[in-house]
Amino acid sequence: MSDKTKAETKTKNLKKRKELSDYEIGMVVGGALHGIPLSAISEKTGIPKSTVHNTVQRWRQNGTGITEKRKGRAFIFDERAERHLKNEMKRNPDAKLADLTAFMRESIGHTVSPRTVQLAILRIGMTLS
Repeated sequence: MSDKTKAETKTKNLKKRKELSDYEIGMVVGGALHGIPLSAISEKTGIPKSTVHNTVQRWRQNGTGITEKRKGRAFIFDERAERHLKNEMKRNPDAKLADLTAFMRESIGHTVSPRTVQLAILRIGMTLS
């Protein structure tokens, strides 16, 4: 099998991740309450065994299988990207926001808005001159 075929097969087998609905959580917890093995719950519901395990574990610890809702979108810059930004600002202290935005677009390879760069500058404790 060629590398391209392996990659295509792997992509086809991956499902998009999603949070369980309240109903699905209820099925998992209900099965656990009745002593059904986690592997059987997984097979019958079509939910991955690791997700079933995590849901039951959360239910045992917190009394609820429901996950806490996430707060907003994840920030696009990781620590490495923030270090790049900080180093660029030290190298070029007179850089304008537009210049730094263009630098970060090249650096991380994603579309980045000036506002995202501005927030990252605030988070790393620096200011534009």
